[in-house]
Amino acid sequence: QLTALPESIGALVGLKELRLSNNNLTTLPESIVALTALEELFLYDNPLTKPQSPAVEAWLAALKDGGCDVYR
Repeated sequence: QLTALPESIGALVGLKELRLSNNNLTTLPESIVALTALEELFLYDNPLTKPQSPAVEAWLAALKDGGCDVYR
């Protein structure tokens, strides 16, 4: 199980789907905000701290507004 994501996740700018469910993630790295092409993001069953950083929360809201399916 993943406990953290590397900052390098932000380099995957063309990524369309990211499945991170069933891990042990508590936060998402700031670099994840570069993943603006996502169409589906799965975060189920992670002990994510709410709220995330302001940048990550704004990114999550923008994804939803842009039609991305975000499953938390």
